Amino acid sequence: MGILLSTRPSEFNVQISYLIDIGYFQYGKSIADSTNIDELYLQFEDTDYLTEGLFRSGLISKDAELAISNLRNAIIHLSQFDDQDFWTVYALRCDPRWFTVRELASTALLRMQESPNETTMTGTKTP
Repeated sequence: MGILLSTRPSEFNVQISYLIDIGYFQYGKSIADSTNIDELYLQFEDTDYLTEGLFRSGLISKDAELAISNLRNAIIHLSQFDDQDFWTVYALRCDPRWFTVRELASTALLRMQESPNETTMTGTKTP
């Protein structure tokens, strides 16, 4: 689930650094002008299929599974629109929809760090 889950809502620069590190941006081209940063979603998608198995194995809680599902659904919803502007570095930095994606990812990460028996579906601690 990688880079989407490793950022706080305001930390778009972590996502940009990831894209630079994997060589996603073309040399000689301004990062600010780059479009199609969908690699962030593709990287999430590459590992998202593990979620159900992690839950069934008792390695993550139902709350974590639900948080990851919320993130997945939000990204899928945003991906359905033919909105090239959403998949740009500028949008990653300024578009409130990306802030929401990072917020959902942050919640998912927190839930994944909890013990599977630590929370209930309401988010309250169990004895």
